[in-house]
Amino acid sequence: MKKILLLFFIFLSLNSSFSQDINTKFYITGGYTFNFPNASSVNFIIDRYNNTRNYLTKKMDNINTLSGTDFSAGAILDLDESAMLIEGGVTFKNSGTKYAEGTVSGENFRRDFKVYNFLVDIGFGYLFNYNKPLDYGIGMFVDFGSFTYDTRIYKTNETPPDYTDISPANSSALSFTPVAFLNINLNDHFGISVRPYYFAQILSMDLTDVHTALNPNTWQNDNASEYNSETFSGFGVDLKGVISF
Repeated sequence: MKKILLLFFIFLSLNSSFSQDINTKFYITGGYTFNFPNASSVNFIIDRYNNTRNYLTKKMDNINTLSGTDFSAGAILDLDESAMLIEGGVTFKNSGTKYAEGTVSGENFRRDFKVYNFLVDIGFGYLFNYNKPLDYGIGMFVDFGSFTYDTRIYKTNETPPDYTDISPANSSALSFTPVAFLNINLNDHFGISVRPYYFAQILSMDLTDVHTALNPNTWQNDNASEYNSETFSGFGVDLKGVISF
């Protein structure tokens, strides 16, 4: 991954030296990403948590979205009515806090659970109708990173403790992400980019450690195939502001 990032920054440096000759633009982006993953393994664990505790007054919700911020920088080779781009960036996504509440022996407690996803990505794209108020295109990105699973349990009348990391050892992320570009160019320097994508994770995660942490007394009763192949693959969309220079 370090070698790929090094090549990316060398590309930017070389293009900076010759930008006047080859008509290259540079840009930075920042925005928000919404991902709608297939989280069948982790949701199986959540469902088992809910269904094996009849004292819950509030059941834990399933994880249906991962959302967060992303930032990137890139270079565009202007081909007049079309363009080629290379871009690299980082993404920070999470599930939001999923929680359950219950009463045991007259005391109220709460269980919190959250999934984080950090990604470093690099990719290429091709744009059509370039130098117009609206351009569009397609691209492909490679994402490297990790997933983190955190939980905590506490009495509701007490200060919440720090989260405990229950992530499995094989929580790495490696995906190929095809993307479509729809760019609204407000002027020569500012624009808005809408990017539908599909996050195709090629590494699966065995969530046995997560299952045993959340369901220590019942996990051994379940079929391992229900929780040992999580990927979080799924469709999503990026909404970005773009500054060109």
